[in-house]
Amino acid sequence: IGVTGVQTCALPISMVGFAYIRGNVTTSPGTVLVSLRDGNALGIQQPCRLIATSGSIEIGSHFRASGVCIYSSCSVVIGENVTVGPGVTIIDDDMHPIDPDSRRLNLQGAAPKPIKIGNDVWLCKGVTVLKGVEIGARSVIGAGIVVTKSIPPDTIVTHAQSAYMLKALSSPQL
Repeated sequence: IGVTGVQTCALPISMVGFAYIRGNVTTSPGTVLVSLRDGNALGIQQPCRLIATSGSIEIGSHFRASGVCIYSSCSVVIGENVTVGPGVTIIDDDMHPIDPDSRRLNLQGAAPKPIKIGNDVWLCKGVTVLKGVEIGARSVIGAGIVVTKSIPPDTIVTHAQSAYMLKALSSPQL
């Protein structure tokens, strides 16, 4: 049980398990991070990761998360009383480019864009929030949803679609 790499944290943070916190991360009182199987109803064991490489992560009071991964190269701002289910990922950066030649050269993807999550939002199990998204206050994002566009306040988002082909990439010459 413990926290590593803490930069800025308002205490107390309640911990059940282990959290990895690196970079410009600010939490507020009432933050609860759960990483152990016995600490959540679904029995999922995954460390919480709050990583701000060149960006920042700001978390409002009474944030509750289980096995979350938040990564920032730009800015992630999370409001108060936000609940995050197990296995949620919030990331403001593509990390890698779509073009295979650029990936081979280990180049960065497109520029990161900020993420803002309003007060009283619930992100259910396995949600992924991508760059440039704003989720309005009191919204609920259903299990497994990949959020690629902003969501207005007081909205429930459900029914993740099965995988489908968006566009065929030309075959690279290897």
